[in-house]
Parts: sequence; structure tokens; C-alpha cells
Amino acid sequence: RSPALQGPLSSSGVREGGEEAGGFEVGPDQCQFCLRRDAAWVSEEALDLHFWKECPLLTSCEQCGQVVEAAGLNEHLLSECDCSKPFRYGPPLGEDAEYVGCPFCQQPLPSDIDGLRRHLAHECAANPRLMDQQ
Repeated sequence: RSPALQGPLSSSGVREGGEEAGGFEVGPDQCQFCLRRDAAWVSEEALDLHFWKECPLLTSCEQCGQVVEAAGLNEHLLSECDCSKPFRYGPPLGEDAEYVGCPFCQQPLPSDIDGLRRHLAHECAANPRLMDQQ
């Protein structure tokens, strides 16, 4: 299984159950997923926009449009996505419950949070939200 960053996303994309990222508090100007800081994110609307469009650890499901953790996209497709098949994603996404690879490049995802963040935010050239491209 891929490591989860913290409990489920709320409907607005904000974490439910606190603002911890990997065991430490994040600041009001910091994304709890990628840990990037931006003074504009003190505004909840600006942070929500980052979640929706920019955060490399999140992705929009091409089936239903919901923003989900990239590492949890397969689980979302299998158990949460309201849209029916055919899937827009190639196998094994949405077909194999044991699949834990990157949804973008299909490489194995690191099992630790820091490795997961590094892969999705900096190393995965197939991630459309890669931080190094911003």
C-alpha cells in the first residue's frame, strides 16, 4: 500500500482532523501535502487553489474531477469514484487493488512519506504538477 499523507480530504480539499504533515505541524502559509510555503496561502481560498491546480502530491481524477492524493488514485478509482467504466486510465489503475505504483509514471512508489513527496514533487517527469516545472 502507498503511504497516506493524512486522513481523508474534505469536500473542499482541506484535510480533516488537523493540520499535521508527517508528524509535525504545518504553518498557516504551508501546504500540508507538498510542504511548500507561500505567504498568499494564509487565505484559505488561495490554498484551495493550490490544492486544485498546483500541488504535485494531489491530482484531479479524470473520471469524476475530484481532487485526490496522487498516491491514492488507484484506491479512489476502485472504491470511491462515482463515475462508471470505461476508465480513462490504463491498467492496472482501477483494476488491481494491490497496485501501488505511481499513477503517472508507473514506477514503484517509495514506502516512506519523504520519499513519496520527493518522487511526486520533484522526480516524476510524468506528473503534470511537478514542482520543478513551476
